[in-house]
Amino acid sequence: MRRLPALLVFLASAFRSADAQDQADPGKPRIEWTDDLPEAMARGAREGKPLVVCFVAGWCSVCAGFESGALKSPQVNALADRFVWVKIDVERSVSLVRTYQVRATPRIDFLDAGGHTRVRISGALPSTEFREQLDGFLTLLQANTAPGLREIDGSSYTTLSDTPAGYRGLSICFSNVGYGPLRLGSQSPFQAIRFGMDPRTPSTLAEGQWEARVTESWSNAFIYDADNGLLVDYEMLDTRVAVAFGVIDELELELEYENRSAFGGVLDRFINAFHRTFGLTDAGRHNFPRNQFQIQIPDSKGTPTVDFDNSDRGSFSNSLLLTVQHNVSCGTEYLPAFAYALTLRADLDTTVGLSGGLWVEPQLSVSASKAIGDFYLYGSVAFAWFGTQHQGGIRYRTTQLSGLGALEWRFDSAMSLILQYLVSQGAVDSLGPFSTNSHEITLGWKWEIAPLVVFEFGLIENLINFSNSPDFGLHFGLSYRF
Repeated sequence: MRRLPALLVFLASAFRSADAQDQADPGKPRIEWTDDLPEAMARGAREGKPLVVCFVAGWCSVCAGFESGALKSPQVNALADRFVWVKIDVERSVSLVRTYQVRATPRIDFLDAGGHTRVRISGALPSTEFREQLDGFLTLLQANTAPGLREIDGSSYTTLSDTPAGYRGLSICFSNVGYGPLRLGSQSPFQAIRFGMDPRTPSTLAEGQWEARVTESWSNAFIYDADNGLLVDYEMLDTRVAVAFGVIDELELELEYENRSAFGGVLDRFINAFHRTFGLTDAGRHNFPRNQFQIQIPDSKGTPTVDFDNSDRGSFSNSLLLTVQHNVSCGTEYLPAFAYALTLRADLDTTVGLSGGLWVEPQLSVSASKAIGDFYLYGSVAFAWFGTQHQGGIRYRTTQLSGLGALEWRFDSAMSLILQYLVSQGAVDSLGPFSTNSHEITLGWKWEIAPLVVFEFGLIENLINFSNSPDFGLHFGLSYRF
């Protein structure tokens, strides 16, 4: 047994030595890949070399076998210096997939030095046959025949059957990203005053594509604690209008305008009727008139009393948001898609009496998603920085951490049901339940009512924290890609 560790060390050293010798041996050329097709074409024209362009996907098992087999075989690598080699991930290069009409992976195109496609191979080939095709292409170029296209069917391939033609077809990462969560921020009393998480997916628009979006979120908040003299009774309308643009397939810019206004409880009648119908307690709603706007929070640990009434109705926040989102990966058969985004928010005007803080508030968010059959799992985390803010004697926290989890069931090719849960860190200090995390659950529905047009609807319900979350709400949205 004592000899086993020594043997393992010897074998590891031998493998490392052999690998290093392989790389250092000029007689064993290796393929050097690039994912920049325009640069590769410029290099091919400059050096007079043809191109081999391989379209692959992370979830394509046939691609994995072709890459580990034929593309790493000695007979193919012996021609490494005769070509410029390009590898394209079809999910992160939607524009190229359209241009080159890729319908299956792997797809291998042989291009001459002028950038013309001369040979198209759909599917994987064994290393010997692939080497023969490379030799034949070089012979064809030497013969200087007129440009033409020869198509070859490989032994096996994966059809891009999930490539959507509508709304999802204008963005990348379509295999691990569905229609996505509802674009609904926090509706909780104090979190809603500031910048909250804007749910996102790792997908970005394809290069040159646009999206226009408008959403309306209408929520009712009612919190009553007679023993402590606490009353929160109002409704809020959150209106957002946004336009986004795909700079390149992996990078998206979005400009969004948001307005939030508070008013009396128009939904009170409906909510009371709902409670009566199902025999639920109304938590003291019957003690107060309908359609009122009133917030009374007693002083707590030196924090002054908060007192708003009907005279404080109206718009309380107008802001402009600029977001840059970058896709890192569309995932694989086992790993999720991943992206990050930076958002800058500027208040155009505010009437809630917030003082101090930053003129532009930044937020960094990361998002991931994974498809499992007809279901998509989403997760996002966001961290926002506000600086030191005060409202009267109330001190707001300088940062806020938010998290979102969502499950989407695509039960139809153009329709999904969505369940999402948003948790946001308490926004204020020393203010009883409003210093705790808010928990918001939404049941949603998305429907591609026409090609490139998606309608979304959501029901907001308070099921976890009754003291720092909206009681009930409705969410509507319409998105159009072009």
